This record gives sequence, structure tokens and C-alpha cells, in this order.
Amino acid sequence: MLFRSVRVNRATFDLEPWLAERWESSADGRTHTLHLRAGLTWSDGVPLTSADVLFSLQAAFDARSKSTVAGALSIDGRPIRATAPDLVTVVLTFPGPSGPALRLLDSLTILPKHSLEAALKAGTFASAWNAVTPPAALVGSGPFLLREFQPGQRLVFERNPRYWRKAPDGGALPYLDRLVLEIVADESAQLQRLESGASDLMSGELRETDYAVVRSAVQRGALTMKEL
Repeated sequence: MLFRSVRVNRATFDLEPWLAERWESSADGRTHTLHLRAGLTWSDGVPLTSADVLFSLQAAFDARSKSTVAGALSIDGRPIRATAPDLVTVVLTFPGPSGPALRLLDSLTILPKHSLEAALKAGTFASAWNAVTPPAALVGSGPFLLREFQPGQRLVFERNPRYWRKAPDGGALPYLDRLVLEIVADESAQLQRLESGASDLMSGELRETDYAVVRSAVQRGALTMKEL
């Protein structure tokens, strides 16, 4: 799993620090200086630095990558420019006024330069990581790491021991050691697995025909339903 430098909280819509712990913006709103957290590392132990942020922007704007976020990171068709005065500082210069400003960075995933730079230079970045890439070759900065992928069946994630976030008591996150995502194409089978306890949760919209069944299970205390 990969993370962003800043993120938009989907519940409050506030802009929150993430890999960047703080930032300052110029009076005209066109220059933003981000300060990354100290001691960040990728899952393979390589330091995560400002070079990775610059690389991620470079990859997004490389025409050969065919990135879907290039447009979102441009102002009037012109890209955001970035410099890195040191390993934990990134200076972003917007080519013109922007209402969203740093919120645009919510669409930019920070990628590991040391793992993907060769592919970007070779023009193969878009296919560097794909469905047949060995999970051990994937480098991330999120709470879990992909350890097993069985197409059409399941994805198995294990806890990232180098994850940067801490629990309120200062302990390590995430709390879970392992996460298994089962791929169940049939919606009726998904619901049956949930009701039987074979699955802990399912996400997505319920079919109208399933709502009464789920509501009944909720009333029996067998399930909890979150209405979003």
C-alpha cells in the first residue's frame, strides 16, 4: 500500500498531514513548502525522502506513463513544479491561481524512486507493477504489504513493521497482523459468507432484495450495518 504527502479526510473534508507533517503557503497561494516526517522508510528499509515526492510528480507528468492524475495536478494545462532543497523538504510552485491548492496532492500517490526509476527511464513505468509482479517485489509505505495474490480468489496482506503511524498510546500500528480479502463475484455468496461468519465484513451497496435479510440479521445481533 502506498500513501500521499497530504490527504483529504473523506469524513470532514479537511486537509490533513500525512507523509508531510506540516506545510507553509505563500501569501499569493502559489508556493507551498512541505516538510516530510523524520525517519520515514519504505517497507524494504530504504528511506522515504523528498526525492520520492519529486519522482512521483515526474512519473505523473511523463506522457509515456499515461497517468490519470496528470490533469488533476495541472493548472490551466500547466504542471506543478517541484524542487527539494533537502531530503525532508519539498517546494511546490503552482503555475497559476488554484482554488483547491494543496488538496490537489490528495490524488498523488508517493512512489518509491529506487524501485521504479529504471522503469520510468525505459518508458515501461505504466506496466512496471502488474498482476504478475511477485508480491515480494512490491514496495510500499502503508500499514499492510501484499504477500500473496491468487487471481480471482484472494489477496493476503501482512502488517508492515515499518509503518510510520502510531496508536494513541504510542504503540505500533496497524493492530492487525494479517488481512485477507476474498474475491467473491456472486453477491448472494458474499452475503452467505457474511451471515455464516466466514467473512468479517463486506463493502458496497446492498441489493434491494438483500436489505430485508440484512436488517433481520442486524436485529438478531448477528451483523452490524453501516449506512453511509
